[in-house]
Amino acid sequence: MDKNILFVSSSSPEEPGYCDWVSVIENNQLLFHSWASVCPNPRKPILKGGAHWRKAYAFLKPCQAKYTFRCIQHYRYGKCILINDGGPVPTRYPNPNQKNQYFAKGVFAHKGWSRWWRGSAGCLTIPPDVWRSFMRLFEIGETGTISIIDYTKLHIIDARLCMCAKFCPIYQGVQNE
Repeated sequence: MDKNILFVSSSSPEEPGYCDWVSVIENNQLLFHSWASVCPNPRKPILKGGAHWRKAYAFLKPCQAKYTFRCIQHYRYGKCILINDGGPVPTRYPNPNQKNQYFAKGVFAHKGWSRWWRGSAGCLTIPPDVWRSFMRLFEIGETGTISIIDYTKLHIIDARLCMCAKFCPIYQGVQNE
């Protein structure tokens, strides 16, 4: 099987919540499409100093290159997606956690903290209310590819794309309005 996770980046870390998208595609079939975030938290929590994200976190660089992913059981995040076996992933800005080099290590796709706070120091996050539906698509040990694409000028999701997905909370929300 050829499973690909595609993150579409269209927001900045200053925006709260999940303003980006994620899709899961297997054998050219769209299985999942939802809100997500490519961004780190806008700042460190106040209890940890409240530093601006550029002084505290990594912000992954979109690129067409496909990285590998592995579904693992993490001691902190539970079942989640590890990118490049924890190896380097390029960043848009110098990463203060890597001596201001342009990469991040130990990058995951994991469950966000809340509806508005991503709980990310540079990882890709999925909103908590759709996390289970996303992770049901993966088995521990499963591998595939992951891409991050930049569509900063894309401001609307085509509902026709969502209708093709087996699970799409964005489309379901539009239908229920």
